[in-house]
Amino acid sequence: MSPRKLLLEKLALCDNVTTDILIDKVCLERATRKIHCSTHFSRTVVQQHDVVGIIRSQVVQNDDAMEGVRQLLLLPDLRAVTTRLDDGSDLFPRHLAIYVHMYLRDCPFEIMPTQRYNGTGYNVSITARRNIKTGEKIRYLVGIRVPIDEGQEESLAAADSDFSLIISSRQKTCSLLLGPARFANHDCNANAKLMAADCDGIQVVAVKPICIGDEVTVFYGSDYFGDGNEGCLCHTCELLQQNDRRDTEALDTCPPTRITRSKSRHNNDRLMPPAIAKTDISKDFRQSMDGGTCSECSVRQKQYTTPEQCLRCTRHFSLYGYRWPSRGEQNHVRHKRSV
Repeated sequence: MSPRKLLLEKLALCDNVTTDILIDKVCLERATRKIHCSTHFSRTVVQQHDVVGIIRSQVVQNDDAMEGVRQLLLLPDLRAVTTRLDDGSDLFPRHLAIYVHMYLRDCPFEIMPTQRYNGTGYNVSITARRNIKTGEKIRYLVGIRVPIDEGQEESLAAADSDFSLIISSRQKTCSLLLGPARFANHDCNANAKLMAADCDGIQVVAVKPICIGDEVTVFYGSDYFGDGNEGCLCHTCELLQQNDRRDTEALDTCPPTRITRSKSRHNNDRLMPPAIAKTDISKDFRQSMDGGTCSECSVRQKQYTTPEQCLRCTRHFSLYGYRWPSRGEQNHVRHKRSV
């Protein structure tokens, strides 16, 4: 196997395992799309409460992302991944750390489910937890570019794994984007952009003000969804009634209502009814994706519409002890630098 293909296989495995334990099991309770690779991947048997316990105690409470990574690597399933890579590198720990940093209190975004693209399977989105200024590098919303050749691109397309490909505007080369940045969805009038960082890194940068509750979007390209993006399902196309949003009624899943700063820092951020505070964080989140909209976090719900009943708000409170979108950062003093 060529060095380039070997790197792709290893990083794809790292990303598949990491998203399984740190996004699917902690945030969503459903499987996000995975990158096809020759190394067989099946969902890990890591227990959700083990992962959540490490995130809560080390990352949230102790503000120590790297200690969280070290403890996660002690879990049997993750030790097995390191063994399967068998190259003596720190490839998997470094990739794991990229995702773990999303749970720090000062992370300005959160990964949340969305039904905007429900015709294309289960999807997630990046939602702002605080106001983000134009030109601001969105901290921790980063990725890794894995260069691929034409043959690898065709293989990914054949396996329906070409959903995270980017093309360099300067070099016109194709790469696979891995890391949290790959969850930034497209919009024809995006509020952020992908910017090269270091040799193979990607950083998401705001190109216009982004308010609390807004989805962070980037522009994939003029013909990414067919000629002239005729198959685009973004919010802008919906508003303009163009492309695949022509002649359709406005969706209930348009970007969440903006939440004012005063609301996000309400004195009662920490107050949740006892029934919610004691709710098991492993409660199935899938049932909440079919109906109304939560008044607090704007995630679609099946039957719950208040923060006290919303499973997403409950999950957030269980991790941070604050109502969404607060993580208590205004009352928290950083005592360790993780990056």
